[in-house]
Amino acid sequence: MAKNDALDPQQRRLRKLLKGFRVAMLTTVTPDGSLRSRPMATVRSGAEGEVWFLTKSRTPKVGEVEEHKRVNVVYASAKDGRYVSLSGTASLVRDPEQIIALWKPRLRKWFPDGKRDPELAALRVQVERAESWKDNGKMEVLSRAAAGGPAPAPASDDPGAASRIADAMKALVTGNENHVAEGQKPPTPGGAQG
Repeated sequence: MAKNDALDPQQRRLRKLLKGFRVAMLTTVTPDGSLRSRPMATVRSGAEGEVWFLTKSRTPKVGEVEEHKRVNVVYASAKDGRYVSLSGTASLVRDPEQIIALWKPRLRKWFPDGKRDPELAALRVQVERAESWKDNGKMEVLSRAAAGGPAPAPASDDPGAASRIADAMKALVTGNENHVAEGQKPPTPGGAQG
């Protein structure tokens, strides 16, 4: 039996959407109510509609998540023309066995003390809504992906909206606010990409 056979169609679609992405921008709410984003390496996209990250337990994001559990996770690839936004609820998991299970050797550059670092914690985001865009302007929405709820019909109230959002996301990733004409190749991202 294939490893994804037990997943419902929403969970399978979510995992497919996230395939190939390693780094996301995690947005949390600060104590003063403003939004703060930072790059995070995704360590796993779970079978129950969640994504996992590792973090130090004494970072500001941990306090932000404990106070305001609602977060957003964004993946962008201007090269592939794919953009994904996940909305959900975050929770901190301090279980050493879970941390060891999530550990990847590539994480050592951020966590030099390794998987047994007592300050290491797992951050779990239970996805409630996933939106994806492609360069062709097509938008797809998955709701309650983890809970197995029904997917809503594709957004169709403004057919040009997805294209405009994709252009805006490309501008954020590439630093170029000029829209790319149809058939042209988008500019290569410059600077640090996190």
